[in-house]
Amino acid sequence: MAEYKLHLSEEKSISLSAAVVRRLIDCGSGDGALLYLCLVKNDGALTPEKLMAELRWDAARLCAAEQALCAAGLISAAEHCPAPTPKIDAWEDRPSYSREDVADKLEQDTAFSALLREVERKLGPLSHPSVSKLLGLYEHLGLGADVIFLLVSHCIARAAEHNTRPTMRQIEQEGYAWARRGITSTAAANEYLKREGEKRSVYAPYLAALQITN
Repeated sequence: MAEYKLHLSEEKSISLSAAVVRRLIDCGSGDGALLYLCLVKNDGALTPEKLMAELRWDAARLCAAEQALCAAGLISAAEHCPAPTPKIDAWEDRPSYSREDVADKLEQDTAFSALLREVERKLGPLSHPSVSKLLGLYEHLGLGADVIFLLVSHCIARAAEHNTRPTMRQIEQEGYAWARRGITSTAAANEYLKREGEKRSVYAPYLAALQITN
């Protein structure tokens, strides 16, 4: 197979780490990759209107590309573009992941590996089935790492009222309940927890300690 000959410009170069390139490839979105390059080229300082003009896209195409990058953990969700609707399949259809699946995800996705570290810091070392449940919330259900962190913290605080600790199965069930209620963004999770805090005084110190902003 013939090699490709690259025609490189002598202008200012744009550098991407191998990890970022891997995520762009894994997300499987050519538009997402184009959008990311455009954002890097302009240091992220472009309005949606300017992005659409530079890329010659309409709003729907821009939104789809943004969602692909958000799902890959490469950008934060844009306020003007609604987050993708999470997949809320029947409870019986939730996936299971092999040890190889989990290992690959931990190696390729720094956001998920960071989430696992934080969850284990709260719950202690997790077994493979428990990590598989956490990955299901993240990958299959589509909840972001920040949302899952708040979910886990919420379940811990609620269980503490009865001097117990939540199991990953209980956390998984609560995650599906959150998704069905539309609690799928950090802002929505914080708002829900604030409402819960008004009902239960036990949440006051909990919310102060675990405040996470977009």
